[in-house]
Amino acid sequence: MTQARLLSILLLLAPAAHGAGTDAFAGLPRLPAPIVVDGVIEEAAWQAATPLQSPARTTMRAGLGGDLLYVAVRSPDAGTWQVEALLAAVAARFGVGTDLVRVMSAARRTAAGHELEVAIPLAAMDRPALEVVATLAATGVQSRNARAEAWHGDGARFEAGVDVAWVPSPALAVAATINPEFSQLAPDRARLDLSSNFVLYVPERRPFFMDGSDVFATPFQVLHTRRIAAPDFGVRITGNTGDGTYGALVAHDTTTEFLLPDALGSTIAILDQTADVAAGRYRHELGDDASVGVVATVRHGQDYHNGVVGVDGRWAHGHHSATAQVLRSQSRYPDALGLVDPEPEGDAWQFDYVYDSDEWSFNTWHTVVDPGFRADLGYIGQVGYEKTLLGGSHTWYGDEDASIAGTRLSADFDITHRHDGQLLEREAEAQLQFDGPMRSTFGVQVLARDRYWDGIFFDESHVNVFGAWFPAANVQLGGNLRVGPQIDLFASRTGQGRYVDVWAEMSVGLAHSVEFDLVRQSLERDGGTAFAATVMDTRYAWQIDTRQHLRFSVQASRIDRDPALYLDPVEATSRDLATQLVYSFQLDPRTSVYAGGTLGAFLDDDNPDLFASDRAAFVKLSYAWEP
Repeated sequence: MTQARLLSILLLLAPAAHGAGTDAFAGLPRLPAPIVVDGVIEEAAWQAATPLQSPARTTMRAGLGGDLLYVAVRSPDAGTWQVEALLAAVAARFGVGTDLVRVMSAARRTAAGHELEVAIPLAAMDRPALEVVATLAATGVQSRNARAEAWHGDGARFEAGVDVAWVPSPALAVAATINPEFSQLAPDRARLDLSSNFVLYVPERRPFFMDGSDVFATPFQVLHTRRIAAPDFGVRITGNTGDGTYGALVAHDTTTEFLLPDALGSTIAILDQTADVAAGRYRHELGDDASVGVVATVRHGQDYHNGVVGVDGRWAHGHHSATAQVLRSQSRYPDALGLVDPEPEGDAWQFDYVYDSDEWSFNTWHTVVDPGFRADLGYIGQVGYEKTLLGGSHTWYGDEDASIAGTRLSADFDITHRHDGQLLEREAEAQLQFDGPMRSTFGVQVLARDRYWDGIFFDESHVNVFGAWFPAANVQLGGNLRVGPQIDLFASRTGQGRYVDVWAEMSVGLAHSVEFDLVRQSLERDGGTAFAATVMDTRYAWQIDTRQHLRFSVQASRIDRDPALYLDPVEATSRDLATQLVYSFQLDPRTSVYAGGTLGAFLDDDNPDLFASDRAAFVKLSYAWEP
């Protein structure tokens, strides 16, 4: 399928924009009272804010107050570095610089993830009608597999690119990128979970894909642009027609990467071929309470194809809301992958209902995904299952001068069956959470479940104690401890698991900030330590002045296993270390210079001494021109 044909299909999904004089914020309400931007989303005024379509795994609300746009974001990801992703998402959503959002915001970490409040001056959202950004990047990468080996690489590489943003009216935005340079100016958060057999979720952080991503949000995440690994060009159109919003995305990817999902786990597959990718979305508002939408994604390669199409709807009135979505997929995979069914096809559907008031909440949802369903441009890591959940909570609020501002008791029960009727999981959990002094959140969570693995049922349970608080205005500390019986997936045996996460975020004035996260996961069984894994992520940022910024990060991981406790061979020891230093000078958010370098090291059973294994240096120049 040619790029021209892909683009024409997507443009058919996007109605013509109209109304150049349309106020981009006409649909947002005026909040009844000012918002204190402190990262605690508890003011009554937020109840009047409008929910926005937002990137997957987050909820976003917005409203106007004076000459400010207030935005509240909740994310279920409790990772320390998730705040940066949320800041970038808000910046992309409203077309302002991330640095401005960072200065005008406050965030806190809670047991449920993160809360972020932002106040954006309306004047900052006046974007030029046309902007062209030229980029030039120079990189040099070298690596080696052993200490005795010589360094090898392809020498210096120079890449030139162009980004174009055209906003002819508040109702239409067009963006294009040619030969984009998507090197990470800050590394993804280091993550490790040896209790899961599914590919871990990595949020999108590239501005081109984050801008306008809320338009493509649906109950199922059928578009997760991190699956577009290395595009050499892309085009995105987003807009609204008064009662509807639409989006279209086309790209050519030089790497074809996707998930291979199953009922019990998932892996990543990479094909040595290029692929054309496209996504289209349209949502129509049916009055104030309901909306319907359609979505489609296509990925096409030499002997590979995946297509998804679906419809969805949302209804909300007062304290009640419900969403539903139905999807259909057809795929063709290369014979080289060795799949049992190289041409799978199937359906996926889900329905959920939520009742949410100040004191009571109730939610239930049901999801069915056929074993042949595939969404290669999305993040749907489990297929061939049916799952139902029932849950609810009650919140008690303290007096105005009480040390405990709120107490929340929540519980849920879910059950999952494989497509053939086999019970996969039956789980019940409850949580008691307190909102206390110093903007603190602390509590305890208990969980018990029956889990099917390797043809056997296992009993798993844990007790999780958590807390997060601000001992000072510029310091936030937190952690959680989880202990209980857990499956060792590599041995199909149960042991005593332990998970510890401690973290800290601190700023010194407006110039310096330090972030630290340390996670340790271990499992004791059969008289020994089957595995012990530690991940450390530390970052330092120095805002030298309004234009200069310096960032330094260190990420390290360590995994130890006892081979005597496993029937199959396992690596006894592995270590990884990665460091990065980046300096930036910005005349404005899009005219800048970045320069830096990375150094990585590792050891394993074959290389018992830690040695430098990869190194790189890079310079990136960008210049923005507004005619």
